[in-house]
Parts: sequence; structure tokens; C-alpha cells
Amino acid sequence: MGTSLGVNVNKHLNLDGKWAFNLLDMPDGQLYSHELSGRVLYAFTPCLNLSLFAQWNSEEEFTAFNFRLHWIPRIGSDLYFVFIQAYEGGLRQDYLQETTAALKLVWRVAF
Repeated sequence: MGTSLGVNVNKHLNLDGKWAFNLLDMPDGQLYSHELSGRVLYAFTPCLNLSLFAQWNSEEEFTAFNFRLHWIPRIGSDLYFVFIQAYEGGLRQDYLQETTAALKLVWRVAF
């Protein structure tokens, strides 16, 4: 069971959020979890945008943040910069579990 809400604030700013509830019947009893996620997307131009994505899971006590910059210098070519941080400890963010940064360039060459 879950729900989601998305709002296009204007032509540059989009917001969305999701909540899901999972209930599983296990041999040892019931297991349940809540999952929350949200995204903010800001498009400076059709070729340049920033996004921030966050998610939380109550069962694993896990929180993650994902920041992405996407630039399209010309049609068919893309540059991405992504920065991710994952925490144990749920919403308290007690322990930084992982930090990852990546840069990806896709360049179209036509002969």
C-alpha cells in the first residue's frame, strides 16, 4: 500500500514524494516497513538540470541522498555528475555508511 504526490511548481521546478507501507506474514510473525522518498528537480534550461533524491527505509534503518547534475552540451551528448551518501541509523543518520561520486561523459561522434 502506498501513495505519491507530484507537483510541477513552474516550468523549472518539480517536486514529488512517495510513501509505501509493506506488511509481510512470515513464519516467525509479521514484518512491516515504511519507505519514504522525495525528489526535487530544478531545470535551469532544457539542457541543464539539478536533482536531489532522498529515501528512507524503516526496516533497514537506512537513509540515502543522491545529488545529480545533468548537462546536455549538444543533442546526443550528456555529462552527469552524481554524488551519493548512504547512512545507517534511519532518520537519525547515525553512521555514514557510504559516499560515492561519479562523473560520466557520453559524447556522440558522427562521421
